[in-house]
Amino acid sequence: MDLTIVALYTICDDLLIAIGHQEHPQTKMSDAEVMTAALVAARYFGGNQQTACAVLKTLGYIPNMLGHSRFNRRLHRIPELFQVLFEYLAEGAKAKNPDGIYVIDSFPIPVCDNIRISRSRLYQGEAWRGKIASKHRYFYGIKGNLMVTETGEIVEVFFTPGRWNDVQGLRSYRFDLSEGSKVYADKAYCSYGVEDALQEAGISLKPARKKNSKRQYPPWEVYLQQLTRKRVEVTISYLGEMTAKEISKFLGVSVNTITNRLWRARKRLREDQELLVQEVLGGAQFPTNLTENIMRQVADLKPTPPPVAKPLLPWGAFGVATLLVAMLLGATNQYLAHFQKPYSFEAVAEPTVEIVDTAILLDIDSKPDRRNQTGRSVSTHKNIGTGLQTTETPLVSDAQRNSLGPATLQWTRKADMPTARISFATSIVTGKVFVIGGNIQLKRDEFGDISASTVEMYDPKTDTWERKSDMPTARSGVSVSVVDGKIYAIGGSKIKTIQMPRGFSSESEELATVEMYDPVTDTWTQKADMPTPRKTMTCVVDDKIYAVGGWLTTNEQPQLGTVVIYDPATDTWTKARSMNRARCSAAIDVVNGEIYAIGGLGWSHIEDQVNLCLSSVEVFNPKTNQWRERTEMSAPKALHAASVIDGKIYVIGGYFTKNEEFKKLSTIEIYDPATDHWIQKPDMPIGKWGHKTEVIDGQIYIFGGGPVTSVQVYDPRAVP
Repeated sequence: MDLTIVALYTICDDLLIAIGHQEHPQTKMSDAEVMTAALVAARYFGGNQQTACAVLKTLGYIPNMLGHSRFNRRLHRIPELFQVLFEYLAEGAKAKNPDGIYVIDSFPIPVCDNIRISRSRLYQGEAWRGKIASKHRYFYGIKGNLMVTETGEIVEVFFTPGRWNDVQGLRSYRFDLSEGSKVYADKAYCSYGVEDALQEAGISLKPARKKNSKRQYPPWEVYLQQLTRKRVEVTISYLGEMTAKEISKFLGVSVNTITNRLWRARKRLREDQELLVQEVLGGAQFPTNLTENIMRQVADLKPTPPPVAKPLLPWGAFGVATLLVAMLLGATNQYLAHFQKPYSFEAVAEPTVEIVDTAILLDIDSKPDRRNQTGRSVSTHKNIGTGLQTTETPLVSDAQRNSLGPATLQWTRKADMPTARISFATSIVTGKVFVIGGNIQLKRDEFGDISASTVEMYDPKTDTWERKSDMPTARSGVSVSVVDGKIYAIGGSKIKTIQMPRGFSSESEELATVEMYDPVTDTWTQKADMPTPRKTMTCVVDDKIYAVGGWLTTNEQPQLGTVVIYDPATDTWTKARSMNRARCSAAIDVVNGEIYAIGGLGWSHIEDQVNLCLSSVEVFNPKTNQWRERTEMSAPKALHAASVIDGKIYVIGGYFTKNEEFKKLSTIEIYDPATDHWIQKPDMPIGKWGHKTEVIDGQIYIFGGGPVTSVQVYDPRAVP
């Protein structure tokens, strides 16, 4: 997050200097800082600019932050600067696309439910009623039209009334592309006239063909079309989830406020658009045709709506700011070389800043000890620029952490894990936590084995980490259990990434390997393999290790329900009764000698859906060798973590998928086996999945979660 904020500010600030942008000498907050705050809000805070501004001010990035109302007024004065930034990044994305392959598509943006059409104030009339052909349903609102490169970078975006078909939208594209470019599209974009006109300009339009089309493609070209179109479908699958209300939240004000203020901006653009563009672009070093392209796009913002139609500029001017973030992150590595590049963007993992409670942070009197500050600096030029000031001390001191209000007393931050990784395992021996295995993230354009063998030990008393002997077999998804002070690493998989003609793929091979680690001697010993290779979940009952369920890629149904028992005393494996429902990525814990399997991923009977998040709970009695059902969780989840305190199971975080939507969970639920009831607790400050938890002195230590390296401590005894 630190590097991204600095990169966003650097690009905005140096771009404004490059185009000769002038500001009033008494301005306390520069336009570059205003743009940075808006982009940070879109990137990290779901468009909530008030929260973003509070965080940037509190952490010292922008100490002269304006109030919410003044910030909104400043933001509404500079829509054309976002347009210039978008155009610049679009030109950069085209330059990084030497193959000249692009994809176009549209997506609906409903402004209200169909039943509320008659009461819609934002848009009125039949011009805004459109149809989603793939879903055989109608919607009321506008259409977003995208052109992206083969790697998914956006180079053009505009908005049309919902009633416009794709051929009408096709005629609105500028197609400001180099000669020899290819543009792929779906069947709805078939227009022989447009194809012929573009062909004369040296651009090939390749829409998918209908069965009765007279211009069919050879099979190999049909395959390339399908492969390339997946890029824009991924982009649209993200943007398509945004409702009109969510887009309005991007500025933190009501939809009507945005509409009214931007209508006035559109009127000013219409009255003196040429003078405005010349003033903004006069001193910039851009391609010769860039000013002409912007002029054409400004002209394209005037579709012919019905008499009662509302303007499209709220979407055109500010909806595009959300898209800018994706382009900024993609273009940062190459184009910071033209400005400032004090940091490496090839790092394996970025430092992360996890916001615990913004409202409480605002009440801290003392300033943060470490800050990357974008503040005013004195310049010999007429216009006053902005500089970057950095001080090197810890981000937030222990005193500040402990001075947080009652709402954050349950949460404290500890030293981060030294190695960034996911799908690792943890265990406790003599009060120390061992983090074992997992998989790492390779640098860009690197391929190969990503499974890790790294072992690191954390000492809660000193809050320090120590490197230990590596595991002999590198693996991801390994499960560990402790018997007689020895750690048994069981199963897992070897994962490697493979370069493909377009992108990359991954291969995994499940392992049956069992290795024992002795913390006293810091050595590893090979043990008897499992009967079946798998990624599994383990626990200990009566000094025996139970491997419950798991995953085996080569199976037709990869989720497993089988249970096997390992006896360390004899180094042998035996079978137990299988679960009622096969599952992987579940939480396994033991209470009163019984094994609880909670949630996870199960087999789905729906076509094209392999995994199904589960909410079911099963309990196994080793004495009777029987499984029985218990009360389900309130919501399905997978890759969550569970720990036991005072006979109760704390289920923390996880993720949930529905209709290809991925959602991180920040929930904390407590299950009481004695009463078979669930209790909801206040959520974590941030959603986590794939993390691990361990109990030390009645507190739950949470390690990692997704790609982060943070370590947090949850104290159930502290009253929120």
